[in-house]
Amino acid sequence: ASNNLYIAGEFIGTVDFNPDTVAAYNLTDSIQKGFLLKLAANGSFQWAKQMGGAGSSAISSFNYANAVAVDGASNVWLAGSFMGTVTMGTATLVSNGYSDIFIARLDASGNYLWARNIGNTWDSDMANRITVDAANNIYVAGTYRSSVDFDPGASVYSITSNGSNDAFLLKLNSGGGFEWAKSFGGSDYRELIYGV
Repeated sequence: ASNNLYIAGEFIGTVDFNPDTVAAYNLTDSIQKGFLLKLAANGSFQWAKQMGGAGSSAISSFNYANAVAVDGASNVWLAGSFMGTVTMGTATLVSNGYSDIFIARLDASGNYLWARNIGNTWDSDMANRITVDAANNIYVAGTYRSSVDFDPGASVYSITSNGSNDAFLLKLNSGGGFEWAKSFGGSDYRELIYGV
């Protein structure tokens, strides 16, 4: 609503996330990491965050920030995938399999409020899109394989893919609690959702 710009992606090495020429804001990591960058309406630097993780190589730990959304109170919602251990504020997420889905909520200053992960025990799961409605419910879309428990809490809501990879649509409430999940797919190789 304030015309700020939020950019999510991944990086490796040392990157200056401040587009201004006066001062640098470097983030550094030898492992592929997700980032979230906030710029003001005029393009000036506000803040940048990287997703923390453990591991000594890109094979043992990585994370990708694939999607970002902002609500009416300027809270930021972030989704992507990770493998290994990822620290987001006070939350430490450990992947169940090769790569898990993560969903995180940050305040307007980029401080983590909470983070959740979802995934099966052996294969790749990925969140590609996220959006938020007027009641701050979260909708996440992506791909999964095999059987996945889409409830990030203590309860279980498992869905099994029909083919190699199926598409999913997940709804969580503003606190990260499970509402529902739907699956789309046939017996062929892969189904993807590109918008939500």
